[in-house]
Amino acid sequence: MISAGDVGVVPLALPLLVGPGALTTTIVSLQTYGVVIALLSIMMVMGLTWLLLHYIDRIDSLLGRRGSSVLSSLISVFIAVIAVQSILTGVQYYYPVT
Repeated sequence: MISAGDVGVVPLALPLLVGPGALTTTIVSLQTYGVVIALLSIMMVMGLTWLLLHYIDRIDSLLGRRGSSVLSSLISVFIAVIAVQSILTGVQYYYPVT
């Protein structure tokens, strides 16, 4: 039997919100657009994340199962676009087009 004292706390939200993709995007935007724009975009994302997490129950009931599935697919496309842009930025850095 597992008692309440044996259960460990694992902070899952932090790695899911701030993973390699978010860090790479931040580094690329910092190098591309500068410190001010990067900090403003980080603060905007933090604010939007707080709003989404604060109202997640209402959003989930509003979207329903099908709406959540469509939104998940759409966000996956955006993440793929960011990944491709990061790869292209890295390739252009090491092999510039002349």
